[in-house]
Amino acid sequence: MYAISDTVNEDLLGLELVKNNKFVLTSSNQGTLFIFKWDYWTDCVDIIRGHKASVDSILKIDENTVLTGGEDGYLRAVSVYPNQIIQIIGKHSEDDQLFPIFKVAKSRCS
Repeated sequence: MYAISDTVNEDLLGLELVKNNKFVLTSSNQGTLFIFKWDYWTDCVDIIRGHKASVDSILKIDENTVLTGGEDGYLRAVSVYPNQIIQIIGKHSEDDQLFPIFKVAKSRCS
């Protein structure tokens, strides 16, 4: 085994490499985004909070920005360093009822 991180009391659901593969961003079932530094797996180096529910999927847009989708049905743009939720991009709803977003993906199709 190369390294093991401290116990995180949340289920980690998704991950993306950001900042030119120097950081690993992981999402959790409690709405927290954990940032780990590559080659330093002992503990997360930063946390992004602000999601109200589980973050089930992360999609990297560029080295500084990801989209998140989760249990609350909102698609959010999130900035990494500076760590903040930029804005809600959209929502998965029908007749004022929100549905979870389980997977976010991009396509080259138009």
